[in-house]
Amino acid sequence: WDRLRGSRAAGGGRSAAAMAQRGEKGAGAAGGEEGEPRDGGERGASGTPASFQPPEGGFGWVVVFAAAWCNGSIFGIHNSFGIIYMMLQSDLGEGKKDPALEFKTAWVGSLAMGMIFFCSPIVSIFTDRLGCRTTAASGAAIAFIGLLSSSFTKSLEVRYFTYGILFGCGSSFAFQPSLVILGHYFKRRLGLANGIVAGGSCLISVPLPFFLKMVGKAIGLAHTFQVLSALMLIQIFLCLTYRPLLPPSCDSQRDGQDKLGSRSARQQCWSQMRKYFNLRVFRRKTYRIWAFGIATAVLGYLVPYMNLVR
Repeated sequence: WDRLRGSRAAGGGRSAAAMAQRGEKGAGAAGGEEGEPRDGGERGASGTPASFQPPEGGFGWVVVFAAAWCNGSIFGIHNSFGIIYMMLQSDLGEGKKDPALEFKTAWVGSLAMGMIFFCSPIVSIFTDRLGCRTTAASGAAIAFIGLLSSSFTKSLEVRYFTYGILFGCGSSFAFQPSLVILGHYFKRRLGLANGIVAGGSCLISVPLPFFLKMVGKAIGLAHTFQVLSALMLIQIFLCLTYRPLLPPSCDSQRDGQDKLGSRSARQQCWSQMRKYFNLRVFRRKTYRIWAFGIATAVLGYLVPYMNLVR
């Protein structure tokens, strides 16, 4: 019996030692998981790497060129609608002055310009979820389809959709990410990069009215739309340079698994609505003044482009 009790005591000691060793390993593994980030780097409260520094140049200058082309081609076409308006009038009215036709024709350009700003909140959501490259390339493709399809019809109602809706929405989706992507490559030189984009876009938008007037007389309205669609085709490939360096602002996998996994579909929809349509920023007086001022300025900013033809 003494020998049997001794062997059991020895076995129990070994079992206790093994359990203690396993416990130490488990605690060490748990401590490693809690103490170290999963991606091996420290992250700030916003989910971005705390030590991230933009390259301040390099490939970023290629992105600046792509953004300048985007701004110049899109707003060059929209701001030159006065030339297109006159071509639409001569193509439809055959030189006759018809006030009703003038009013209907003006809606083509008004829809296109209005859709740029109307789609801005939606474009912001797509940029957060899909990234700058996918959003901008998709928008440029839609704008390309809208301009190209406008060349195959003479109906104003169809051009309301092809030029006004498709080209306008596509322009919004292509334009907004070109402003966001600059922050991935520049921080100290961000003002310089924005200045180069704004100044470089003038190299396209300023001579474009003269080009449209010359090309319109030579090849007609339909082929002019096809030439303009080539600018959007180039923009599709330039948007592929929008390579993001910062991680997305929202982690869709973590949101879906940790936060929305146990909620109903209605609760998930309401949570996403509150996330993207957060109106708490309007509590700031300075923001309300700024937003009202910008909205008022835009009303007067767009008027000359539509009325200079008169």
